[in-house]
Parts: sequence; C-alpha cells; structure tokens
Amino acid sequence: MRYLRIALVSSALLATMLLVGCAKDAAKEVVGTWNMSGKVGAMQSAGGTTPTQTLVIKSDKTFTMGEDAKKGGNGTWSVSGKKLSLQFENIGGMSIAEYKDMMKKLMSGFADLAKSMAKSVAGAKGAPSDMDAKMAEGMKVLDNIEKPIVMDLSDDFKSAKPDTTTGMLEGITDTNNGSMTKVSS
Repeated sequence: MRYLRIALVSSALLATMLLVGCAKDAAKEVVGTWNMSGKVGAMQSAGGTTPTQTLVIKSDKTFTMGEDAKKGGNGTWSVSGKKLSLQFENIGGMSIAEYKDMMKKLMSGFADLAKSMAKSVAGAKGAPSDMDAKMAEGMKVLDNIEKPIVMDLSDDFKSAKPDTTTGMLEGITDTNNGSMTKVSS
C-alpha cells in the first residue's frame, strides 16, 4: 500500500512537471512581426481608411509600429495570460500628449469642414448621419490614448483581437475594431 501511494504521488508530480514544462511562454510567443488591420491598424492614419500596419514586438519588451518610430509609433509591451498590452510612448515622432493635442485639433477642424462641405454640396442640413458617431468614437480613443491597447491573444499566439472592455479602445463599438496576425517570429 505504501508503495502504491509513493507511485501515485510520484506520477502526479511527474505529470505536473510535464504540464508546466509544456506550457507556452506567452512572452516568447508574442515576439515577432505582426500585421495589424482595422481600427488597431489605423491608429496613425487619417480619414476613414483602415490600412494594415506592421507591428514589431521585440524581446526587450519594446515595440515599433509602422515603418519606424517617427512615422508610426513605439512603446513597451507586456503580456499576462492571453492579454497583450501595448503602451505607446511616442506616435509619429511626438509624445503622447503632443499627439493627442494635435489630433484633437485636426479632428475638430475636419468635422467642421466635412459638415460645411456636406451642406454646400448636397444642400443637406448637416453632415452624413453617422459622421458624428464616428467622430465621437475617434475622440473616445484619443481620450484614452494614454492607456494601452489590450489585445486578446488566440490559444496558438498567432492572432489577436482587441479587448474593448479596457484600455485605449474601451467602449469602442465600431464593427471594424480589427485584428492582429503574426507573420514571423
């Protein structure tokens, strides 16, 4: 009986060690080059386009989005379980505060211009009906820009979708929030 208990305990310990040893290291799995599309890929784009951006996640816990930090953005990243957090430090060569201020002015001016053009061109009483909603969502992202973009990683760590319950994209309801796909390690 004693040997049976020792064998069972030993088997349980061995199984636990094997399971722990086989678990993927999320921090190692996310390092590499990713393509970002939709809302998460359009962070630095003007207008209504949703281009694909390249995101390079480095092993030193930093990332670069776009061609380089001057044209795209850069910052630090962390991972907890299946949640990847991307915290911007600079966007378009500007600090977050400078970028936020510039974009708010630009978006405000764009909204005024678009409303004016809609009235004059179409004889309408205002901008297209969804413009105010789109501008409000854009302003919501800017209001949260100091927060990280939080992504829900897939089980195989090869794709991710934005978490809109927290972080920079909190409360965003646009159906094109986007995704990330890993293209190389």
